[in-house]
Amino acid sequence: MVNLVKLKLLGNDISDINILSTFINLEELDLSGNKKIHIGPIKYLTKLIKLSLDCCELTDIQDLSHLTNLIDLSLCGNQDVDIAPLNNLTQLVSLQLHGCGLTDIFPLQYLTQLNYLLLSVNSIKDVSFLRSLRNLKELSLAFNDFVDIVPLQHLENLSILDLSYIKIKDFSVLRKLRNLEELSISGNFYLEISVFQYLVKLRKLNLSRCKIYDISSLRPLVNLQKLILDDNLIYDISPLALLKKLTELSFKENKITSILKIQQHPYFHNFKMDFQENPTQKEHNIYIKIQKIDDSTIILQNMSQKRKQIFSRINSMKGCVFQCLQNQSLNHFQLSQNIVSLFNTLNITERYQ
Repeated sequence: MVNLVKLKLLGNDISDINILSTFINLEELDLSGNKKIHIGPIKYLTKLIKLSLDCCELTDIQDLSHLTNLIDLSLCGNQDVDIAPLNNLTQLVSLQLHGCGLTDIFPLQYLTQLNYLLLSVNSIKDVSFLRSLRNLKELSLAFNDFVDIVPLQHLENLSILDLSYIKIKDFSVLRKLRNLEELSISGNFYLEISVFQYLVKLRKLNLSRCKIYDISSLRPLVNLQKLILDDNLIYDISPLALLKKLTELSFKENKITSILKIQQHPYFHNFKMDFQENPTQKEHNIYIKIQKIDDSTIILQNMSQKRKQIFSRINSMKGCVFQCLQNQSLNHFQLSQNIVSLFNTLNITERYQ
């Protein structure tokens, strides 16, 4: 056991971990969910590089200050924990403090090697400590109490940022974070999304529950692959038709009445799309049905050779409807009920030229 390098004992109601002090070669240890432990023996495990103590009801972590080789530390769910001893762990690259009831996090300003920092669901009122953490690449500050994000302007290496459910009124500083690839700002009623037009590297964007009604300023985000716009006031999603890399789109609970523009997207049929609770849902259901109908379900009658050539070039079912209109009568085809339904729903008057 002395040579053991990885050990997981999570959720076992362990109270006595004195024996662990003899496992001096341990590099990874997970004791999460053991609510009665005294972590004193851990201070002898100086080779530890990864340690998880989530939901252990810890308040005093002074013994962790001896673990100066730690690279990855998780203390999530330990309410009212005093994080002052962490300022000695200067080799930390990843730190997770989700749901710890933190208000004072200034000891973290000394952890300048951090790449990943999780601080969601706390009571943080001031993030000025972030100025010194310029190596951060992933940062979550969701569900906190601060209102000023100016210190974030120094984090030019950030690629992933979560500012969900924070009462921020000025997001202009975000335009300086040109390396952002993933951004979540859901639940903010003061959001002015025009600032995002500068973040052209964005691949994933979550703007749900922000009372947005106009998304035209998202047009420059040509690298977007996933976009979440749920529970807003959006009525027009046509600007998204230009985002050719978009493959996943959610706009549930909006005011959208038509998705015809987005159906022109070159990869529309590969979309993962969710638009429940919108006026346009019925229209889309009909469109999907018609796209599944094979050309062989249409019987051609008395069509000239020229018209047959034209028809063969029409691949989509909507094109078939246009051809019917050119013939001045739907009686020239025995059409499936789905095509008739689409024709009636869209009220097409265009003629195929």
